[in-house]
Amino acid sequence: MKTRITSTIFAFLKKHLNLILLVLGLGFFVKLLLDYDMRAIWSDLSTIGVGFVWILALWLGAVMADTVSWRYTFGAYRDRVPYHRLGLIMLAGHAINNVAPSGNLGEVVKGKFLGQLIGGSDTISSLVIYNYMHFVWDVVILLIGASATLFLTGVPLYLSLILVVIALLMAGLVVGLYFVLHWGLAEKTIRLLTRLRIPLKKPEALIETAERVDHNLREFYAKYPRDFWVCAIAKGVGRALATAEIWAICLLLGKPISVIMAFFIMSISQLLFWLFAMVPSQVGVMEKSSDMFFGAMGYRSGFGFTFELVRRARRVVQVAVGLLALLILNLQNAAARGQTTAAETIAEPVVERAQG
Repeated sequence: MKTRITSTIFAFLKKHLNLILLVLGLGFFVKLLLDYDMRAIWSDLSTIGVGFVWILALWLGAVMADTVSWRYTFGAYRDRVPYHRLGLIMLAGHAINNVAPSGNLGEVVKGKFLGQLIGGSDTISSLVIYNYMHFVWDVVILLIGASATLFLTGVPLYLSLILVVIALLMAGLVVGLYFVLHWGLAEKTIRLLTRLRIPLKKPEALIETAERVDHNLREFYAKYPRDFWVCAIAKGVGRALATAEIWAICLLLGKPISVIMAFFIMSISQLLFWLFAMVPSQVGVMEKSSDMFFGAMGYRSGFGFTFELVRRARRVVQVAVGLLALLILNLQNAAARGQTTAAETIAEPVVERAQG
């Protein structure tokens, strides 16, 4: 009886975990609204005013840089993908990443629409390269943030040590992933699943696709060194603009910070994102954690909460724009299918007369 109850509870949690985490996060967020002095927070938010446009401009600049970075992972197929359509795909993917747990479901959306233009294996390899580059720059920011603690005053020692240790561990992970990707991870994973008798649809075709993905990953730098560096630099620009957003928000809230401090805060934000990745949009937990961080740095209670409210307002705009982009992409696909069907309908009687 106990075993059945336990299994039922685990099944329920597995099925509804994301919803449970979202409800808990929203409840925590509401509690924070009740705990803080909302008059003071609203007063801080009102000082931003039209300055919010600058925050949106930095976000759009980061999206444009990310789109360039991704486009230069396509190799010989780059010219097949119009920049404006890739930008729509990037916006749609970012929107889904922002609302989905773990922050990577948008990669499936990006792969779906890109795969219509350049094919499956090239789509997968491009996403792997792009996300690896993204992770590399996240670790670079962590290392910069860890180094910044040597020059910043008021940083608690425990916070500096945590950041340094995690930054070094992540740097080791970057190196390890590099060798794993060159080792042929995709093909070996599919073959392992096959040996474990895990049911796969068309395993032979999957193995062939995986082999092409591994080949693309191994040969990308050798075949396209210029594209590799454009991808890396553009991604770096995107992460720098995301860091500039932190600097701009603090400036608009009347608490200007140095560039070094902006990188330090960005590195802490990245750690918090990884820590709470399973909470949809990190709602509630990010606000409280940021306020605790800013409090440890000597800021007044509620400043970190206000800071995250501004970032969340930008994310709301980002999600809205991304969902609009997703709608446009689906409408374009529907229109293309309609044109194909119409062309086939017109062609059928012509073919029949020719055969007759």
